[in-house]
Amino acid sequence: MFIIVPRHDLKLKKEYELNWNDLQIGIEVPVRLSFVVMDKIPASLKSPADVALLDLDKLQFPLRLRKWKRGDRFIPFGMVKPKKLSDFFTDLKFSKIEKENQWLLCSGDDIVWVIGKRMDDRYKVEPGFTRILKIEYLPIS
Repeated sequence: MFIIVPRHDLKLKKEYELNWNDLQIGIEVPVRLSFVVMDKIPASLKSPADVALLDLDKLQFPLRLRKWKRGDRFIPFGMVKPKKLSDFFTDLKFSKIEKENQWLLCSGDDIVWVIGKRMDDRYKVEPGFTRILKIEYLPIS
């Protein structure tokens, strides 16, 4: 069986750095993301999977966007133990192509957000935090 899909990322780099200045304007490549720095906790900390509310004080700049690698682990939001990213993808029934096309937002060596899917629990916003980075994934249609 063959699966044919368009390859939009043939000329994309494998990794991108996001500096503080990138947060002011958002990015379009390799994924479309908008950023808002908030100094108040939103009325609800619940957000859809395409929005990440992160504790800005825990992030190390520059942030990095990259694809997944064998052995990658993160702590999915709401969990306390690390999970292999490959197992997370299996749970979501990702195809091989979906795995290859999934971007990750990283801070230091940590995966902070499986973009559009799940944040890492260590970077969640909790009551009492005042600097929040809201990131919205805007799929390119």
